[in-house]
Amino acid sequence: MTSPKLPGPGTSTSPVAFPEIRVLNAPEELTAAAHVFRSAMVGLPALHVVDEGVLGRLFEPARAFGAFDRGELVGTTNSHASAIRVPGGFWLPQAAVTHVGVLPSHRRRGIAKAMLAAQLRQARMAGEPVATLRATEGRIYGNFGYGVATRVMDVDLVRSEARLRPGLEAAAIVSVEAADQCWERLRQIFEGQAGPRVGAVSRGAIWWRASLARVAIGPTRAYVAICGDARGDSGYVRYHAASGGDWFESKDRVVIVDDLVAHDARAYVALVGFLLDLDIAHRIVLPTRPLDDVLPLVLEDGRSMRVSAIRDETWLRLVDAEAAFAASSWAGAGADPVVLQIVDRLLPENTVKLRCTAEGIERATRTPDIVADIGSVSAAYLGGTRWGQLAEAGRLEVGDRSAVARLDRLMGSPVLPHGGTLF
Repeated sequence: MTSPKLPGPGTSTSPVAFPEIRVLNAPEELTAAAHVFRSAMVGLPALHVVDEGVLGRLFEPARAFGAFDRGELVGTTNSHASAIRVPGGFWLPQAAVTHVGVLPSHRRRGIAKAMLAAQLRQARMAGEPVATLRATEGRIYGNFGYGVATRVMDVDLVRSEARLRPGLEAAAIVSVEAADQCWERLRQIFEGQAGPRVGAVSRGAIWWRASLARVAIGPTRAYVAICGDARGDSGYVRYHAASGGDWFESKDRVVIVDDLVAHDARAYVALVGFLLDLDIAHRIVLPTRPLDDVLPLVLEDGRSMRVSAIRDETWLRLVDAEAAFAASSWAGAGADPVVLQIVDRLLPENTVKLRCTAEGIERATRTPDIVADIGSVSAAYLGGTRWGQLAEAGRLEVGDRSAVARLDRLMGSPVLPHGGTLF
């Protein structure tokens, strides 16, 4: 069966242009895409068996794209239907982009640009105003209008030094078991969060299936501690032992946290306390914590928390900027209106001029106060990058200097956005 083609760079009817970009549907094409992605990444384990179950964990229907050179698949990109929590608390549909790769033999020929443009247009047509991804390399996706919307820190806790402050209230640890034995319970706890941060993403069925498969093939077994009270479960931490060397003889036994979900402060304290009570471990590693995490404040000595890295987390791309701004609301009451012109050279249909106020947005006709490219606007959209930072970096064309401060006042948030989900 021939896969349908979507409009976008690199797609045509006759003659076929290079690169030919089209949606992948047939199992053999999806299998080839999985292998192309691994060939492009080099360091991933091989897929020795690709059956219907594996394809079901990797792909949703009609969301994978392939780039072809004279009939040979040489590049691929994929996405999952998802949602992201935006300012104001609304869950906005998004394309969670993943599995982007081009064979080394076909790099720097415009293939990635053609694939990603087609993918972004598909998201826009499907009513997904936002696309996000987690980037392997930091120099690529800014070229296609993505901006870094959230940043995270990787944290080390040395158990011999780190202790909770006395007197903190904590939930009870109610269960400790192998992760694969309580997977559905974890999903229910995750979905039971009342108010996750701006930037949080939903986890659909395909995410839970794929994550469980990774747990099953991990080098060491993953475990879960669940906390709660009489009202029910209120959080969990999923963790595993770092592989390599002799665990029993090692002088640096490391436990790595894979996922931590806490409904409230009592749950958070309970889970951190559980990790610090793992006597067999020398160090606890917590990757991808929000930059304003309260962890150092619940420790007796904040210096016992060591930040090993600060890095980008969410690369966000507005594909329908007007719809994304309309779906958001900000707490910046009292800020005067700002006219913002958004310029999108890859998707010209996304270029728009908006009058932004605390009451909402509308299209504007007057001269803009600020002109910004789509990558800069995408970086600032969740509040993790300030407009003042963008202005200082020379990334804005500013007609009214006071407009930058007004836009920060309008769109600013006391809590930094955070995704917290790898996909």
